[in-house]
Amino acid sequence: MILFDFYNVTLEKTEDNRILVRGEITNRSGKPIAAAAIRVMLFVRSICIANAVVTVNGLPMSATKTFQRTFDDLEYDKIAHEITKYEIYTDSAY
Repeated sequence: MILFDFYNVTLEKTEDNRILVRGEITNRSGKPIAAAAIRVMLFVRSICIANAVVTVNGLPMSATKTFQRTFDDLEYDKIAHEITKYEIYTDSAY
C-alpha cells in the first residue's frame, strides 16, 4: 500500500507576489517509490480556488523530501488572507 505523510506545509509569498506552497513528504510505504504525484488544493471556505500536481522523484523507504509549487495565477496580497484550508493527497505513485 502506498502511504505518505505530509509535514511542515506552508503558504509563502514569492518575490513576484505569488503563492508558494512548500512542505515535506515522507514515504511510509515500506518500499522505495520512484515518483509520486501529489495534488495540492487551496480553498476559500468550501470553494477550491487552485489545484495543481507536484511530482516528487526518488523516495526511498522512510525518506523525507521537500516539495514546492508556485501558483502563478494567485496574487499573495489579494487572496492569501482568504485561504481557509488546503488539501494534499497522493494522485499516483510508482
